[in-house]
Amino acid sequence: MRNNAVALGNADYDESIVAALNEKKESVSDMVNEHIDWALTQQIKKTPRIDRKTSRLLKAVERGMPQHS
Repeated sequence: MRNNAVALGNADYDESIVAALNEKKESVSDMVNEHIDWALTQQIKKTPRIDRKTSRLLKAVERGMPQHS
């Protein structure tokens, strides 16, 4: 399970990975739990975020689009 946690931590972000890791936390040894915590941290770092420039662009596009009725 330790190697699986490391592999999942190195994988691209996926909500199902985060859910699976959280689910296993209660049923593993302390050593494996440390690796799961590491993997969760890695996954959280990869969470898709919209940066400031993209956010401003989206707002500009939304303001410039005509209202559809």
